[in-house]
Amino acid sequence: VTLRRGRRARVARRRATARDPARRPRARRFVAAAMSRSSDDDDADAYDDGEDDALEDAVRDLIDADVAHASATAALRRARDAHGLDARDVARGRGCEEAHYDVVKWLNYVRAEAEKKRGTMTKEAMVEAIRAGAKARAWDDDAYLKPTLEDDGALFGWEAYVEGREEEEEEEEEDGEDEDGTPSKEEMARKLRVENEALRVRLCEVMTAAGMVDEASVAEAFSPVVAEGTETLGRGTSAAVKKSAAESMVSMPATSRRRAPTTAEERLKQEVDDGYFDSYSYFDIHRDMIGDTARTDAYRDALEKNPTLIQGKRVLDIGCGTGILSMFAARGGASAVVGVDGAKHIAEVAKANVKHNGFSDRIQIVYGKLEDIEGDIPGAPFDVLVSEWMGYGLLFESMLDTVLVARNRFLKPGGAVLPDIATIHIAGFDRKATDFPFWEDVYGFEMPEVKKQLFEGAMKTAVVTHVDGARLTTSGSQVCELDLATCSIADTEFTTEFSLSAKDGRVGEETHGIVLWFDTEFSKRFCADLAVMLSTSPEAKKTHWVQTMLHFREPITLGDQATDSIVGRISMVKSKSRPRAYDVSLEYRVKNPSGEGPTRIALYAL
Repeated sequence: VTLRRGRRARVARRRATARDPARRPRARRFVAAAMSRSSDDDDADAYDDGEDDALEDAVRDLIDADVAHASATAALRRARDAHGLDARDVARGRGCEEAHYDVVKWLNYVRAEAEKKRGTMTKEAMVEAIRAGAKARAWDDDAYLKPTLEDDGALFGWEAYVEGREEEEEEEEEDGEDEDGTPSKEEMARKLRVENEALRVRLCEVMTAAGMVDEASVAEAFSPVVAEGTETLGRGTSAAVKKSAAESMVSMPATSRRRAPTTAEERLKQEVDDGYFDSYSYFDIHRDMIGDTARTDAYRDALEKNPTLIQGKRVLDIGCGTGILSMFAARGGASAVVGVDGAKHIAEVAKANVKHNGFSDRIQIVYGKLEDIEGDIPGAPFDVLVSEWMGYGLLFESMLDTVLVARNRFLKPGGAVLPDIATIHIAGFDRKATDFPFWEDVYGFEMPEVKKQLFEGAMKTAVVTHVDGARLTTSGSQVCELDLATCSIADTEFTTEFSLSAKDGRVGEETHGIVLWFDTEFSKRFCADLAVMLSTSPEAKKTHWVQTMLHFREPITLGDQATDSIVGRISMVKSKSRPRAYDVSLEYRVKNPSGEGPTRIALYAL
């Protein structure tokens, strides 16, 4: 991220130079001379700001310390033509995102070797040794993620060369970005709309070709399900639901209005949120959630078997979906329940379900994103807040933010939050937990290319799948605990150190990565009659959340159970580029009595 910001800052500076002639540097012939001068040169003041810009933009040759180039592209071309060192060989046709770490490590390796060998052998011998090391992938060590040369321009600008673009083309591609290099909100919104429409059209084409829909029904099949009015209820909606929805729209009380976005950023955020809520307007996802008996039984027991907490109380259900939790609360004795959902279609369905089951006198359904509702909602303040907000890896979807906003705005002081405790845990997993062995013998055929591509994908993206408890190779470690009664939104991002040792009977076996899961607890603090635990552990009953796998690039073998361990640090932060998603970083190394091995660093998208 730092490298990319630096590159963008350089591009912005070049643009400013182009707009202001006074900032333009003199001939580039000054650059090489300037780089060879000492930092305490008495004539340094003779160079104006223009030369300073030229100096900052200059890129030192990868081999010759006394040679500078006008751009990273020029430096990399010379490395290729004069020395036979080509960054494109490292990228191997991959895009910049996929090849990023390899190219960065290669650049730092070449510079480090040149610095170490310069003066100890002839230039030809030095270049030959570096070439041989590069061919043997000596650069493939995370230690080379650290820049060899401070403010190395090659690290900021290699993408243009690797992709075969001129530097000017790279600058043109920066158009549509803000001054800090991030895409403008309008541009992001436009791209999201274009991508969404392309996906819808493609899906329509596939369904039509497969005979799943006819051309006459395409418009109806792809109409928005959250548009105003009941005419856009989904095609699979029953006649009874449509009739009920037509009789009475979802409530939006006079004191509770959805605040309209006023800025481009707010409009983009609303578009993203609308797409998110729209994804919950389809019944299949609710079938998966309600059919997850571990999940649904836990909420039912917490709401129906804790009369001390629920009977005669007012309950707020955030993200009510079909209304199942609201009806659990009403059946458990709540005097009034309000369910809030941001998907209009499913809110209509929830209202129909409530009416059909005879709870209309106690349950009210409100449509809207809670953060955008101004004023109070009916029944506030509430005694109990309940929500099934958890996503993959606990935090994916960022719905917990909404729950915490609801707690602060609409819950009585000291009111109950269900569940009230959430924890994240990790442990090591073996090779059989992965999909890779499957592709080694497919009805007698080997498919290494499939395995290779899956592996490369797993090195960039967390894999959400079921991991059997028998596949765990290490002890577990809790890396996060959230008290939902007191925590803040800032607590939904964290960094924690961990230590994992081999399980009994797994000493000497390979660990191929770390699996992550979460537990949520309806503790006796609020559920005094019956505390409930909902666990997504590999050793517990399988849930629709399954587990989240973070693969190692190379497996780790733990020896002595008492002394060997995998130690490191895990961080989860909200993604800046993918709304409601998370970025996970993992630093890990082996620790034993003889010392600690090299630290490995991996980044995953969740």
